[in-house]
Parts: sequence; C-alpha cells; structure tokens
Amino acid sequence: WRGLHHFNPKENSWTCISPPPTNPGTLSDIRIRSFCQDHQGIIWIGTESGGLITFEPNTGKFFHFLHQPNNADSLSNNSVYVIFEDSKKKLWIGTFGGLERFERATKKFIHYRHQHNIAKSLSNNRIRAIFEDHKGRLWIGTEEGGISQLKSILNGTFVSYRHHPSNPHSLCHNTVRSIIEDRNGCIWIGTFGGGINRIDLQMQQFFHITGD
Repeated sequence: WRGLHHFNPKENSWTCISPPPTNPGTLSDIRIRSFCQDHQGIIWIGTESGGLITFEPNTGKFFHFLHQPNNADSLSNNSVYVIFEDSKKKLWIGTFGGLERFERATKKFIHYRHQHNIAKSLSNNRIRAIFEDHKGRLWIGTEEGGISQLKSILNGTFVSYRHHPSNPHSLCHNTVRSIIEDRNGCIWIGTFGGGINRIDLQMQQFFHITGD
C-alpha cells in the first residue's frame, strides 16, 4: 500500500519504489495488488486503480497499460487484482471490470465479461483468483459470483458454480479468493466467509470445511 519493495539477498537490503504521481516513468499507483513474472522474465504488476504495469529487470524500465474509454482494445478496468500466465504462455488479467487475455504481439486486450441473462458468460466481472489445473482448465474466482471455468477461449463461454441455499453440496460462498489443486488432482477453493471447499467434478458436488 506504500509502493513497490525490492529485496536484494546478496546485500541483505531493501529498496522502496514509491514515486511522486507526476513521474510517468515508474509506478502509476503505489497500492500494489498482484504480481506475476512471465516466461520472458518480465514482471507484471497489478494496482488498485493505476492499471497494469510491466517492469523489465534488465533495463529497469516501467510501462503502463491503462483503461482508455475510446479504445475498445485497452484494459477494461484499472483495478487489477490478479495476473496469471498459463501453461501455453497466455497472460490472463483479473480486473474489477472483467477477465482479460493480453495479446503480446498486438498489445491488445481480449475481454471476457459477465452478460446478463447469458448463462455461459463469466459469472461476475470482479475477478479475485485465476488458476489452471493439470488438465489445462482455467478456473476463475470472482467477488460474489462464485467460480467460472473457461470452456472455450474463442467463444468466451464458461460453466459457473455458485452457492445455492437449497443445495448443501453447492459452493458454500460466492466470493472466491483462492484456488489450488493438490497432488491428487482435487480442486480446493478458498472463500471469503464460507470456509474451504473441495469440488468433486464427477459428482458435480462441493464438500465444505468451515470454522463452525
């Protein structure tokens, strides 16, 4: 919440990057939400309201991606909560305006958004978690929209899992903050208020672990 901090283990020292907002050559927002280092060694930084930033360690240069109202190919929202590179080296950006896939060659963002009354669309536009399992399936955790699993990258279709009060084997809470897969291939979901869930994909059921 006070800039970017870099630790040098050789010198056992910290460097803080917390620039004035008038400096365009460094951070666009000191409130850091997410990190990802891609296969090229570039560090991607998500901010609270300053969009997406890249940092190249070799040059020490920062570059900004921001939402541009008149550019449909720009970042859809400047709140970036999660960044994820999948096994095919595709870069996914979770914002509070939807899910983005960044095309490195064209520098364009492909948007995946919730669409009212379209069941196969993204369940919610506020993205909190992105995870890829061992079968290459992409799981998206949302704020108040449960989980969406990407079914088609081209058509932008998803299958979604939400909490249903009448179903004790549904997802126990619709705000999902973390997703992971264990060594046995089981998917675990961490929620904000409903404890931990484990999903049985064959039975299409969720099993819950709570603090009650």
